[in-house]
Amino acid sequence: MSKLPYPSEPSREAIKSHGSAYDDGVADAFNVESTDENSVAKQGMIEYLATEWTNQRISRNEIARACGTANIPIEQWYNEEVEWDKVVKRIENALDVSFM
Repeated sequence: MSKLPYPSEPSREAIKSHGSAYDDGVADAFNVESTDENSVAKQGMIEYLATEWTNQRISRNEIARACGTANIPIEQWYNEEVEWDKVVKRIENALDVSFM
């Protein structure tokens, strides 16, 4: 089992910032004002984790798949309904890694 550093809990603002390029791109492509907050949060989480683990041997694609598995906990965390540890545990299981 691979090991990765335990991801620190981001702020909602950091997640929004990481997801804003996605929001802008989708909005432009479909000629809408923006996507929903949860879509921005999920994409922001992918970008955030990819940045957190820049020096690790894990691809952005693997992170995206794991975040897809953790969609509901990510939304719940973003909406302040669950703790960060629930998101981390789901991502850890999806990646089949151990966080240090």
